[in-house]
Amino acid sequence: MMKRSVSRFLGMALTGCLAAAGVSLLSASDVSAASYPSEVLLGTFWESDNNTTDTVYWSTDGVNFYELSEAYTDATPNDPSTSWIAGTPYNVSTLHDPSIIYKDGYFYMLSGFSQNNRIIPMIGSSKDLVHWSYPNSGSRTNVGVTTTPAGSEKYGSTWDMVAPDFMVDDDGTVWIVVSLGYYASWHNDSSQNDIMQPYLIKATGLKPGADPASDPGAQPIVSYSNAVPINLPQYDSSHTVTNRIDGSLYKEGNYYYFSVKKDGVTNEIWRTTNLSLDAVQNTSNWELVTDDAVTGFEGPSLTKYNGTYYMYTDKLKDYPPENADGKAGVYVSVASTATTGSLDSFTGWLEKNQFKIVAHSADGGTKECRHGTVITVTDRNAVKIIWDLRARTRYNNTSGTSDTPALASTGWYNKESFKASYYGGFLCNYWYEGNVRQGLTGRGKEIYDPASDAWYWLDSNADGKMAVSKDVYQPYTIQGQDEIGKWVRYDEYGHMIKGEDHRHIEGTADDAEWGYWYFDQTTGAMLYGLQTVTTTNAGTGESQTKTVYYDDTTGLLLKGYHTIGDTLYFFDPYTGEVINGWYADPDTGVLYWYENSARQGYNVNNPDYRGKEIYDPTTDAWYWLDNVQQGAVAKSKDVYQESYAGRFADREDGTGKWVRYDQWGKMIKGWDWGALDNNGIHQYFDEDTGAMAKGDVWIGDEHWSFDWNTGYGTRLN
Repeated sequence: MMKRSVSRFLGMALTGCLAAAGVSLLSASDVSAASYPSEVLLGTFWESDNNTTDTVYWSTDGVNFYELSEAYTDATPNDPSTSWIAGTPYNVSTLHDPSIIYKDGYFYMLSGFSQNNRIIPMIGSSKDLVHWSYPNSGSRTNVGVTTTPAGSEKYGSTWDMVAPDFMVDDDGTVWIVVSLGYYASWHNDSSQNDIMQPYLIKATGLKPGADPASDPGAQPIVSYSNAVPINLPQYDSSHTVTNRIDGSLYKEGNYYYFSVKKDGVTNEIWRTTNLSLDAVQNTSNWELVTDDAVTGFEGPSLTKYNGTYYMYTDKLKDYPPENADGKAGVYVSVASTATTGSLDSFTGWLEKNQFKIVAHSADGGTKECRHGTVITVTDRNAVKIIWDLRARTRYNNTSGTSDTPALASTGWYNKESFKASYYGGFLCNYWYEGNVRQGLTGRGKEIYDPASDAWYWLDSNADGKMAVSKDVYQPYTIQGQDEIGKWVRYDEYGHMIKGEDHRHIEGTADDAEWGYWYFDQTTGAMLYGLQTVTTTNAGTGESQTKTVYYDDTTGLLLKGYHTIGDTLYFFDPYTGEVINGWYADPDTGVLYWYENSARQGYNVNNPDYRGKEIYDPTTDAWYWLDNVQQGAVAKSKDVYQESYAGRFADREDGTGKWVRYDQWGKMIKGWDWGALDNNGIHQYFDEDTGAMAKGDVWIGDEHWSFDWNTGYGTRLN
């Protein structure tokens, strides 16, 4: 069970003194003159569900953090049921999810809880980061709300409060954000049922009640406004966000940036130029920066250090639900901002630039870290305090601790990246090269990602967003090598499809019919016309080669009957494979002859076309496909052929002949024993060409005379 602050602290008199635990201090004579940096990162985190010690760290690379002090040490680090601070004369809790600021010569740390529908901030202060006052609200009335939080049907009469965080504004105003509503895990319910909304509190006049080193029990001096709801715009009618937790504020220039976790898993960033108790309630004052800076984490803390944005988050133990590892810990995501140089919708939080922070403890080991806050300190006095304390802190083993992971400048700004492997690939949005978002000019840009071994299209119409489930025309087939255009397709993960693709055909009843396309295995170009392709049998997984026809315009695999030009085609109604040879019409049973699925002997648009003679090696016979019968076999019919006729040719070039097809449609060769119903008429057809015999002819040792018009024969010997 996670430790957390409870309401028993209210009204306690706080006295005593805290010093940094676990830190060895050097004498003044051992301290060399410091060269102070212009800015330094200052962070505070609690350790684990068992040990809720709040430790303060410094960092200059954003990944390696070094202990400065234990501000509040858990007296029972092995007992998850309590979180009392060690060394106090009475029970007072450590700060869960601590937040830190610097103001007017003092560092302040914040947590808090709610009691009887009042918000109770718990603020501790320190002048040197070593001696800290005991956390207290500094108010007898604490903080009320102007609007009752949503979720009363679940929480009943008393709402919950989580994740207080604060920021100091340019004029010294301290802004506190909290989340109020129904925190499901405190009610033995699933966190998926949280109903939480961020609220804003204005704290003015904040200062210590006394010197924390000499009187740590003195309450802070501060006055609070009521908490007002932060009303952020909804995305659309199909997705109403009712769960936002872990809000934090960061200011740069005229913008206030608000980072918050939505729907339990995804961290979004909003911004406004007007942060006031009235303005934050107006949705029109908020602008979305990103709906997904990082997913699978919570407790976002945003800061800018040395011109680069860093977002610190705590990994969710139960995400992704399909393969959660049960581990938490603070990670830092580093943004790519070279496209515009500022934090906006073009900022890319490259997954390659996400690192688990390393918290180096004062004894030379490392500590666990959980949800906290990191700020960039630029005040010269504050930097001096941090840097001098750093110089006095002994680290027994620092070998290798200065190594900082190299930042990537090329790669994906991933969306829902932790789900990717469970759904077939990267769920990506934008691609950066040299920290610059690609695909912003012209029509867009095609890129290759070696990590996924796939090509992608970055669509300029969507600010460089990766195209998914989309056909795109490319002006070349092989990039940089030709000018042969091609249509390519990108699947639901943005990968250029190579090989067979099947999906529902738009426009069919409920888009229920399946269509098949094929894309060149090398170039990804959509294939058209007659093609021999290799596909994989979905049932057996075996490769199979087949010849099929893809529509000359859409690339759709053709099945059944189709007219292409003057030719009627019939493709296998199930597989689309071409048909060669005889095939019976599925409805009438009439046999037709096909060559690569083109019906022979039939011209759809030319009534003057007569037909075609074909040879079937299976039956070792010739047939006439009659255009009058739409290519059906002519039976019991004489047909004049203009093909080679040999010795019975009508023409000097050896062509032109009359041939006869029997009742099965086979060309007759030799004697026609069934001529004119065997009424004694003798007709003979050449054994090679099938040409009807005419004139004076020897057949074996028989001498015949055949009429030049009718072919009727009379034996002469």
